[in-house]
Amino acid sequence: MKKNKDKMQFLFKQKLIGVIKNLFEEFKIFINYPDLVLPEIEFINVFQSDRYNISPSYVMITDSANQKPRFKTELLNLPMLGVGVQSHYFHEFTHLWDYNTYKTSFNLSDISLYTEFHATSIGMKKAMKFTSNSEIKKVYLYDEIFIEEKVTRLDDYMRKLTSDYHHQIPIWINKFKSNNTPENAARLCSKLLNHYTYYFSKVNFLNLYCNDNFVNLIDYCLFIDIFSNKAKEAYELLKSPIIDDSILNEIKNLKNEIVINFARRCKNGSI
Repeated sequence: MKKNKDKMQFLFKQKLIGVIKNLFEEFKIFINYPDLVLPEIEFINVFQSDRYNISPSYVMITDSANQKPRFKTELLNLPMLGVGVQSHYFHEFTHLWDYNTYKTSFNLSDISLYTEFHATSIGMKKAMKFTSNSEIKKVYLYDEIFIEEKVTRLDDYMRKLTSDYHHQIPIWINKFKSNNTPENAARLCSKLLNHYTYYFSKVNFLNLYCNDNFVNLIDYCLFIDIFSNKAKEAYELLKSPIIDDSILNEIKNLKNEIVINFARRCKNGSI
């Protein structure tokens, strides 16, 4: 029995490694960065985990002088992600791209808001069948988007995403309130900030490329109500057409203010 399980895992790994390596070659062409290097692929297995709590893949980089990226991915991503597998890995590869671009100036954790925003925008382009990062085209709400297990329409995807966050955010906050500790406050803040960048990067994608009126599909107050106007200021910087070190520093400082203010509100029970 164990031999069969081991053989099955080996076959899953080999197939997924092949898919990831092929997608990485496509990604280098997509962003015109032929020298980007894919680290050794490491496997995790969180198939039973809540998709809001665990990422099926992630790039991990320690904040040390000789930091090297590690690429970890869920063993069962092919059946889990379905048609969204390409968008998913383009998102993760973007973190490697950002690491290589900014490693002499920043630790990846310093630019976490930017790299999640950037990675989500690249994932959206792949999901909407852009042929390169530099391509400029218009998309429509009836267009298909390849971002989840099954193909859906762009308007249906954004409507559901907004609705899901309206439902999920109070659940996260109420769960935290049942066990209000500094550690859990930090975890909640990190989770909310990540999803804030995911959401507003997709909103920004619509602003840039969608040729239809999508105002009834989104909510500009999502997450902003929790994090105050500092998050709104950060969004304005994140969507800047040109990102340089000074903007990244501003975003980093705003994030620090958001985190400090959030921890203070959690401590006094006003979250």
